[in-house]
Amino acid sequence: MNTPNGKTPSTSNMTFDIPYIPSDNNNYDDLIKSADTVALYNTIILFIAALEFTARGKESEAAAAANRLNSPMASLIRAIIENDTSLLTNHSEKPLFAKAWCTLAEPVANRTSEKAAMKFAALAPIVDNHSALSTAADYFFNFKRWRPAAHIFNVLTADMTLSTADYLRKLGICRYSIKDYSGAAAAFIAAADKGDTSQETLSYITWLEEKYTDTEANENE
Repeated sequence: MNTPNGKTPSTSNMTFDIPYIPSDNNNYDDLIKSADTVALYNTIILFIAALEFTARGKESEAAAAANRLNSPMASLIRAIIENDTSLLTNHSEKPLFAKAWCTLAEPVANRTSEKAAMKFAALAPIVDNHSALSTAADYFFNFKRWRPAAHIFNVLTADMTLSTADYLRKLGICRYSIKDYSGAAAAFIAAADKGDTSQETLSYITWLEEKYTDTEANENE
């Protein structure tokens, strides 16, 4: 799979600092925590493998991998295979699905292909908690995964009464980075309307205004 840095990740590069516990040490709590860490790590690897299968159109392989996942994560993969988020949003266990999605956001942002990341981001509407969704969006934003980040920030800003200047500014940066300049301008202006007076936002707005002015001038020649 291709990652943001263009390299293929290997499990040898994904390590946890698991403490050594001597056999005569009765600190079983530490041992259990270490085991839980390893179990979660292996589950994340399996989820990413299933997600990459969906991105490559290998639904049967994705389904087989999903069958080895816990129920919430398996449900995420099945919703992606079926291209139907209602399988999650209309389910009584939606909060569990949302929690699983948020748990997976950071490793998905860091270690998946663009297509896989977009399939994952498409499930963002299942998360009702704006704070949790914002944290997930920031993972993609900080890893410069502009398209999936833009999708998640679109979800966060869909209701302008709940939107913030920070969400809109980051949405503008995402859109600018994928060369959606008209969308970027709209987001930056909305951020300014929400009270964002940062130099960064003003600089983007100025640049975009100049770009459109130059474009109109060239079209009128």
